Amino acid sequence: MQFNAHGLYDIYGMHYTPFWQTSLFFWCVVSIGGIILAGGIVFFVRWVLKTKKPITLWQHALDRLNEIESSISSDAVSSDTIKQCYFVMTALLKHYIAVRYETAIEYCTDSEFMHYIEVSDFAQDIKQMIKNVYTNVTMVKFADKRTAVTNLKNDVALVRTIICATIPTKKRSTV
Repeated sequence: MQFNAHGLYDIYGMHYTPFWQTSLFFWCVVSIGGIILAGGIVFFVRWVLKTKKPITLWQHALDRLNEIESSISSDAVSSDTIKQCYFVMTALLKHYIAVRYETAIEYCTDSEFMHYIEVSDFAQDIKQMIKNVYTNVTMVKFADKRTAVTNLKNDVALVRTIICATIPTKKRSTV
């Protein structure tokens, strides 16, 4: 405050405008609020639109085979684990073939599945690989035949080869 010539305080006008009521303060608050709102909208849209890349059928099948391989990584695997791995592997192969080729064979028995494979128009090498996988599967799954972990690893590698051989390739247009 300032003093006048008589040592008294100056008299101010009747109307004093605090800083928070000025137009400059108002527009600063509006612009900061707009920036915060725009940032919030951008983050919300990114969060809503963020989608996982859909996993393909063959990638899912290969991931499941990796899980089977990791469960049998050691040589000291019980026969029950081997048997369970064969159940999972054959169900996986049936599911893959059923969805990939749009057939209703997923819930068929192993013999019905093999009959379908024999009469289907798969390539001969694919048919032979599937027959090789199913050669001992029935005996291991249902007759408690003992098999080595190496046989299971070979069968998993064979199923992996079947899946990799049946991955569709993109057709290139020649325009």
